[in-house]
Amino acid sequence: MVKAYLRYEHTKSWGIICSPDVNACYHETSHAPSATNQSSTSKFLFTAAGETINVFDCSQTTSTGRARRKLFAPKTYHSSDGSYVASVPRVTAIACSRDGRVVAGGFSDGSVRLWRKPLKGVLFSSAAKAARGRRQKGGDEEHEYPGDDLDELYSSDFEDDEEEELEHCTSSVLFRGHKSAVSALAFTEDGTVLVSGGRDTDVVVWDALEEKGLFRLKGHRGQVTSAVFVTNATADGGKGKKARKKSKKSKKSKKKKDENEEMEDDENENEDEDDNDVMMKESSENAIASSNFTNVALVTTSKDGFAKVWDLIGQRCCQTLSGFGGECWASAYSKHVVVDTNNSNDSTNHSNDKTKYGIVAIAGVEREIKFYSVFKGVEKDSFLRRRQRVEEEADNDDDDDEDDETKQARENILDRALRLRFIGSFAKEARSRTISMQFSNLGTAFGVQSVGKSIEIYDVKNAEEIEKKRKRRLKRRREKENIKKLKLEEQKRRDEDSDDNNDDDEDEDEDDENKFNAKDAFELSSVVRPTGKSVAPFAFQPETMDSHLSKSVSLAICLDSNAIEVYDIADVSAKKDPSVKEAKKRSMARPPGHRADVRVIALSPDETFLLSVSHSGAKIWDADTGKCARTIESGYGTCAFFAPDGRNAVVGTKDGGLEIIDCLAGTNSASLPEDEEKKKKKKKRSEGGEDDDDEKEGANEKGNTDIVDPLKSAHEGPVWGICALPDESGFVTCSGDKTIKFWEWTLVAANRKDKNGLKKLTATHSKTLQMADDVLSVSITPNGKLLSASLLDNTLKVFFADTLKFSLSLYGHRLPALCHDVSSDSVLLASAGQDKNIRVWGLDFGDCHRSIHAHDDSVMALKFVNKTHYAFTCGKDKRVRYWDLDKYEMLLSMDEHHMAVWTIAISTTGAFLVSAGADRSLRLYERTREPFFLDEEKEKRLDSMFEDNAGVEMDEEDRRNSERVNLENNNGDNTDALNTTVAESGLAGRRTMETLDSADKIAAAVDLAKHELERVAAYENEKRQSADPSKMPPLKPNPLLLNMEPRQYALYQVSQVRPAELERSILCLPFLYCRLLLDYLKYWLERNEKVELCCTMTNLIVRLHFQQLGATREARATLDGLKPLLRSRAKERLDDLGFNIAGMEMIERSAKAKADLTK
Repeated sequence: MVKAYLRYEHTKSWGIICSPDVNACYHETSHAPSATNQSSTSKFLFTAAGETINVFDCSQTTSTGRARRKLFAPKTYHSSDGSYVASVPRVTAIACSRDGRVVAGGFSDGSVRLWRKPLKGVLFSSAAKAARGRRQKGGDEEHEYPGDDLDELYSSDFEDDEEEELEHCTSSVLFRGHKSAVSALAFTEDGTVLVSGGRDTDVVVWDALEEKGLFRLKGHRGQVTSAVFVTNATADGGKGKKARKKSKKSKKSKKKKDENEEMEDDENENEDEDDNDVMMKESSENAIASSNFTNVALVTTSKDGFAKVWDLIGQRCCQTLSGFGGECWASAYSKHVVVDTNNSNDSTNHSNDKTKYGIVAIAGVEREIKFYSVFKGVEKDSFLRRRQRVEEEADNDDDDDEDDETKQARENILDRALRLRFIGSFAKEARSRTISMQFSNLGTAFGVQSVGKSIEIYDVKNAEEIEKKRKRRLKRRREKENIKKLKLEEQKRRDEDSDDNNDDDEDEDEDDENKFNAKDAFELSSVVRPTGKSVAPFAFQPETMDSHLSKSVSLAICLDSNAIEVYDIADVSAKKDPSVKEAKKRSMARPPGHRADVRVIALSPDETFLLSVSHSGAKIWDADTGKCARTIESGYGTCAFFAPDGRNAVVGTKDGGLEIIDCLAGTNSASLPEDEEKKKKKKKRSEGGEDDDDEKEGANEKGNTDIVDPLKSAHEGPVWGICALPDESGFVTCSGDKTIKFWEWTLVAANRKDKNGLKKLTATHSKTLQMADDVLSVSITPNGKLLSASLLDNTLKVFFADTLKFSLSLYGHRLPALCHDVSSDSVLLASAGQDKNIRVWGLDFGDCHRSIHAHDDSVMALKFVNKTHYAFTCGKDKRVRYWDLDKYEMLLSMDEHHMAVWTIAISTTGAFLVSAGADRSLRLYERTREPFFLDEEKEKRLDSMFEDNAGVEMDEEDRRNSERVNLENNNGDNTDALNTTVAESGLAGRRTMETLDSADKIAAAVDLAKHELERVAAYENEKRQSADPSKMPPLKPNPLLLNMEPRQYALYQVSQVRPAELERSILCLPFLYCRLLLDYLKYWLERNEKVELCCTMTNLIVRLHFQQLGATREARATLDGLKPLLRSRAKERLDDLGFNIAGMEMIERSAKAKADLTK
């Protein structure tokens, strides 16, 4: 009979406040203040916490330090058998749309997930509840209270339905486009387009609205470190449309000089009619503009030392910047910081006076930060313009009949793209490399974060202040130059050539006077120095109008110590001098969570609470809810266990001391008795008459009654192991001082002066066992007969517990065994350590039953499940594994941790398991009722390994195919521009097992529909040929079609494919299935079903199989029938969209009119 086991599943994790290497971002919704409604913005902060995203309330008045909400990624499942994947990717990048309605998270496996309305039920709920309360008390119903509009936008509360809240906080949108971790994310201003950069050097552009990939940009040779969108904003605000109309008219007038004025008037009238039609859809233009990428460019930086500007319309790189001294690490853009560079004596006059483009800052390894202005088009004297003229002349010689449209198209290629022009630089104060840079949302401040503990905040000057500083700087420069010239004239003689050179230098200096100097626009205001090391990029809190006028900014920093700090700067325009205060750290409640690695955990005997210890202190957690109940100061804990009373716990520290902690009171309630030597020293000090010191010590004891210093003389070396005696009379400790000590429980007076008062638990040393080497772990058999210890010399020694006489010596480990444990029946001893193996020993003869390769790195802890021969292990390879040591087989592997796992704790019944490690998280695994079999679990692991290898092979195959296509294009007669486009762009999605499964499902549905249609046709033919059709039995329906028509079933299966995977799935289909899908698409369009999906699929199939479709006669007929259908159905949808938008605008105008009347 095959043995069945019960599965353990990860159910909960807690303790992580923020990941130390992931950026934080604020909620950026901004509401302008009014007479009745005060502005309340930027109160929520998003931080990565392992595989989740925490949402914190950072308001000054209601900061509790607790996460208001957690955003989860759903479990992923294997495509082969449907089992969930044990390994959980962690969040590596976060981005939030400007309106706060979409949050994106990039993960370590290369995936990107989206959360819609992440603050639903949380955002400004207090203001909304206050408004409802005032209204219920009899307030003016027509009066507008703070939180009214926000209550409508985020009206749902999940207080009564936790399952609904959990479902809402779980992401349902998944993009797979990168081979490795995502390193950069950025949204457009309207939040409809998302760009992701990864460590695989690729940049992928996603449509966040339609939840699909657009295209991939290739060109970097190193990890993409940052990405920002650059826009072209007009200075006249709402008059931008008129300006564009005037520019169109001027261009047409230049092209058609020979046409008469009447034709021009007719064209202008037609343009006005078109503009009147477009006016009905003004509200949708802003949303569509971003997806069309008009006046939008993308700037990315990479570790290859280059910054690239991408033309998103042409899907190509239009500019490459270098000269950053090595790796390029950060970039920032602000459209509010506008630099007027038209005053420079530049021969290229390509920029319009009415256009504001903003400024881009880029930093590399060096101290220098370079600034670039954004302009449209290419300079007249640039290399690209000269190359274009040469190509035009060559084409004119070959073909004199070239159309004007072709020439205009060539000019537009260089005119439409946004580019960067270097305007200046300055050196920051810190000498280390830059981690991140950011402008505040209104351009008031500019922050530069460097490696270490410094964030420099610069005041951004306006145009008047820049002009004043420039004039003062030029005045000082001229004075210095005059003095220098006088000295040079006196010391040297110059000939005529040198005089001419000096004249040229003077001309160059005159030209430099009008150039932009970055030091004039940016002035150092303050330096923020966090209390801990900061590796993750900081985040500016979005400004309000009040803070913008007062030039006050706030920023948040995620520290390496699992903490978040928020700093307020009252006025960034104040000059940095001793009288100016530094950035003020905002007081926030200390969030629960360890500041360092969790080295030890221990469960109480009743399993109600959990003790966790790190070098920064100890914490008491509720085992059911995961909430922190107590925080206790302690030393660097290396081992711990609970006393039999369930209230006190003993902690062994790295400095050789022992601490007895009262978990209910949350205090270090007792310590072991002190040595006689220390007592003698204290007596001598007291006899010496140091009364002042005694008074100070007494005051300190009264002030610190809850904390008692540990006894440092328990061991001379670190305490590596601790174990309770089976009879509960005491415990045993082992240390690096080559000793094993026995301790007995005793009760002493809590107050030394009142010996008859309250008692407290302590322990006294009873006996010592001297060893030949450092002792790493110790254990006693449950029957109390044997004592085992693992030594630094790679052996384990077994002694009789009562006489401490030597019994067995266990040899076999190649490296020291860091941990070992004995089964509850005292039959088996299992040990593991740095050699990555588990060795199972028999305690009767000391023979090694089996050696098992357990982990890919050192095994840090091993625990038996009570009353079984099952065991759990954890190691530095981030895994927790479940073993059957009777069969010497691994049962389960749980890979939820993201860093090394140091320790585990198992309940007495084996119902749950708790693990902790270097990622500062504590994770709960519960035993379920789901049985599993060993052979099936092995097959699942093999299938998952096959899927991983298949993914790598598919990525390699795609790379080879792209290289082959590029090579063929380069060898052909295509132009250079075409070759560049093919090399720099590609499909957004990545070929994975999910896309292959989706393609298989589509193919199976098409086959089933074809087979069913043939069966129906055969039945109808047979019915027509029969003598008496009424006597024929009816055709039995196919249950696989789910009571649908065959082609409807095929449409249902196609619609189940995620939009992000549809392109890759169609690409995996053979041409025969695509040919059948075209027939089905025609059928679906005729019935006006899923028009958007049908248009998308038709476009994909025609683009992918254009040559084969053109060579097939039947396919040409199908395409001829599809063409009018596609146009008519798309036009109907467009008309419906325009009608709905016009209706919503009318409703909005009527609502505003009613509001004005009520006022």
